[in-house]
Formats: sequence, structure tokens, C-alpha cells
Amino acid sequence: MFVQSKVAAMKKDYQIASRSDRRALAEFLSKEGQLLLPMLKLIEQAELAVDELIDVAGRATIEAVQDARKGTPVGRGQSA
Repeated sequence: MFVQSKVAAMKKDYQIASRSDRRALAEFLSKEGQLLLPMLKLIEQAELAVDELIDVAGRATIEAVQDARKGTPVGRGQSA
């Protein structure tokens, strides 16, 4: 119950792009060539951040499964 109310209270700070949005962005960037490199850098940084998040989450999941197999309570006795 708590999770549902917390999720419902969260503000959505994102929008889902449609095909027309993508076309409009592509047209804009083709006209404004000086923005291509900064946009590419932003995309590259986002890709690296997502890769790092997946790596960290994957390792944490594997550790949690290993701890569960050992019978160690999850979230207890872990040191940073």
C-alpha cells in the first residue's frame, strides 16, 4: 500500500517522444549543425551513466542472491 501511494505522489518529469517529435528534432538538428556535437556528447554521457547503473544494479542483485543462498539476511552485516 505504501509503495502505491508513494508512486502516485511522484511527479513525472519526463515525456515520451513520438515519431513526429523525433522527426522534428532531427530536422532542427540538421538545420542547427552547431548543436549536433553537444547533443552527441549528452547522449554519450547518458549511455555511460545507464551502463554504470546496469553494472551496479546487476552486481548488487548477484550479491543479494548469493547472500540469500548463504542464509544471510539481506541488508544486514554489509560494509561499504
